[in-house]
Amino acid sequence: MALLHGLGNSASVWNSCVDHWGPDVEAWSLELPWRSGGDPSWGHTDVPHQLPRLLADLPEAPDVLVAHSFAASVVLEHLSRAAGTDPLAEWGVRHLVLVSPFYRREPGEFDWDVVSGLSEKFLTVVGDGIRLHSARRLDPEMALDLARRVCERVGPYGWLRFGELYLNSPWLRTDQVSVPCLVVAGENDATAREATDLAADLPRAGLAMLAGCGHFPMLERPAEFAEAVASFLTEQRSFADA
Repeated sequence: MALLHGLGNSASVWNSCVDHWGPDVEAWSLELPWRSGGDPSWGHTDVPHQLPRLLADLPEAPDVLVAHSFAASVVLEHLSRAAGTDPLAEWGVRHLVLVSPFYRREPGEFDWDVVSGLSEKFLTVVGDGIRLHSARRLDPEMALDLARRVCERVGPYGWLRFGELYLNSPWLRTDQVSVPCLVVAGENDATAREATDLAADLPRAGLAMLAGCGHFPMLERPAEFAEAVASFLTEQRSFADA
């Protein structure tokens, strides 16, 4: 299982799940170019084309690809661009898990208020991630200051790469996703409806909506998150064996 973190996060975002994966799961958490504290020059070039190189760093081909937030957008965009080929088959990926994805069906769903408010929403999401990561209760002002530093580190080019992928989501070729998928979201996340729409638009997808959590279900409900993924994989194996 390959675990891809979101924008301004790090591989440690998956640490809470370590004790909840089954004994037969070998999970690899990648530190991606858009990580917190990374070199912001990653945003100077097109991002989805980098995905094959990033996965090539794994010691072996992943059976399951799990992508959170921005990483889910990167994966879906790369698959959409693959005319006449199947990257998932080439990589050996047989199952796809998309966590808290950003997705809109129609260009008309983006208006000026949506776009102008994205930066503040991102700051809030980053702050939530910092708060959930912290082993101690953070002063709200300290958490906000840390969130601002992460946003500054992502930088304007990184932010533009996120905006490009999100605004392009109405043109995603969801029909080209060849493998069984699970879309996971928190019911309190601002993008919960978008996750529901994406699950409906993917050819072979199910939806796991986790109660009482937001954009980071793997941090807020690690046991439930891991169980949702495990149940999905068990169900797919049962279909394959039938």
